[in-house]
Amino acid sequence: MALKKKSPTKNNDERILEACLDMAEEQGWSNVRLSQIAKKLKLTLVEVEQHFRDLDAVANAWFEQALVAMLVNKPPAFARLPAPERLHMALSLWLAALSPRRAVTAQMIAGKM
Repeated sequence: MALKKKSPTKNNDERILEACLDMAEEQGWSNVRLSQIAKKLKLTLVEVEQHFRDLDAVANAWFEQALVAMLVNKPPAFARLPAPERLHMALSLWLAALSPRRAVTAQMIAGKM
């Protein structure tokens, strides 16, 4: 039996990540369940787990987005800056990308520890 494909504007990775972040803001990161996300998005749990095996993978995707934002947003002269300034700028860009979901991000990091 073939799984039913959805054709939303956003891909399922983005939809699942966003739904997890939204639910985490409402209920806390430790209370997010992929089964609830599947139900909310009208997907099967198998479909969700094809994208993210667990919440740790969801957190990794969130941090990956911040990494990409950090790399894309660095200025052209970045490589010529002294190492301490590069480090400060890189961390600032990474944290700025995570700032819209600051509380959830802190919960994710605590969960990883």
